[in-house]
Amino acid sequence: MPRGFPSNPVNNHQFRILLLDDDPDARAYHEALLRSRFPSAILQARLEPVVEGQWDLIVFDDDFAGQKRACRIAIQVAHELPQCKRVAISGQFTEIARKALESLGCDAVCDKADPKQFQAAIERIASSRAAQRG
Repeated sequence: MPRGFPSNPVNNHQFRILLLDDDPDARAYHEALLRSRFPSAILQARLEPVVEGQWDLIVFDDDFAGQKRACRIAIQVAHELPQCKRVAISGQFTEIARKALESLGCDAVCDKADPKQFQAAIERIASSRAAQRG
């Protein structure tokens, strides 16, 4: 388990997570964090920014082969899966992009250079899920 991440998993029967990132190292890191917090979840990692299926949480990178895709993904998810939690990740969000993603309903916009941002976002989502389940 990645250092500094809580090991108290949430009861997450059938929680469905989609991770979109074409960077293998970042994808492996984020997948490990997600699996440690949601060990019973169905987790699918994709190399392409393809949002197909029913998901409870989608974590997506901004950069795919040099093209910025986060806003496009956020719009698609908001339209097709409005109840889905959304976490955007990138190494290079501008302030304009960050604000746009927040206005598009992203639950978190995290800088890859600061892993604590992603950890905190996932913890908030897990806590919210636990509170909803009672």
